[in-house]
Amino acid sequence: MNHKKTYGFISGNKQYRSLKLFHILGETKMNRLLCALTIGALVGGCATYSKMLINSNGQLVRCGQSGAGIVGTAVASTAHDKCVDSYKSAGYMELEEAGVTGISRVVTEGGVIRITAIADNSPASNAGIAIGDNLISVNGQPVSVAVEAVRALFGKANTQVSVVVRRGPADRTITLTRAPYPSVYGKR
Repeated sequence: MNHKKTYGFISGNKQYRSLKLFHILGETKMNRLLCALTIGALVGGCATYSKMLINSNGQLVRCGQSGAGIVGTAVASTAHDKCVDSYKSAGYMELEEAGVTGISRVVTEGGVIRITAIADNSPASNAGIAIGDNLISVNGQPVSVAVEAVRALFGKANTQVSVVVRRGPADRTITLTRAPYPSVYGKR
């Protein structure tokens, strides 16, 4: 899934793109160029802080701040850290630390969680979990609501999660090691 940023401003119902260099150079290179052109570069340098965070629903956010000069870099650092802390307190974690099983989508049907999507080459697919299997419990806790199941499956990369899945009449207990998010779903 490609996400493209559009930089610009709104005037009436039309969007006018400003600084087309953002599209050519990218955000980080453009911030460096702007820094080099400011007086801040002469008085203490410039800094750009950027971190991607993700939650259990796969929603990505970026905390990013730039500053020039001694005061500007300190202010940017503080604002960036507050942004990251705020999202972490809301259940997000840094993208590089996020771990997933590859069970990409589940639905609740009659109080039972049914797996409806699994990422290829993920811990779940490699363990033999299949679309249509029912998810009975995660880490010993029964799950009956899709949101609960998704939250329980999400965690830090390289940590283990135990799931009980039912296919037909048979239950299987499987221990999965959460893979780093980018290795399963790619970098975003």
